[in-house]
Amino acid sequence: MCLTLEPNAGLHVAQEDIICYKLLLATGESNDLPIRNGDKFIAIIKGIKVEGVIRKTDFDEIFLCHNNSKLNGKRTSNRMGFHYSWIVDRHTTSIIIEGEENGKYV
Repeated sequence: MCLTLEPNAGLHVAQEDIICYKLLLATGESNDLPIRNGDKFIAIIKGIKVEGVIRKTDFDEIFLCHNNSKLNGKRTSNRMGFHYSWIVDRHTTSIIIEGEENGKYV
């Protein structure tokens, strides 16, 4: 669901929750560690330790693919053989990619 703002539409109260995602983009300008499709990771999401592999899309979206049903987040079309995926957001408090902890990705 996308939120579209209309000028002069007046003040309205949301009738249901609005879910927003913050994308992690892997660009050479902001990240020192190259992220590749299939890189292994260990992350803490919502206080839960999860392991899996990274799925990097053609649009530089970074998904964490894993098998923990409690973290069934934003889906990617290719979950790299895993059942669930999560896009890095404010709930991702730690991430280790291929054994190297890098706080710049959180």
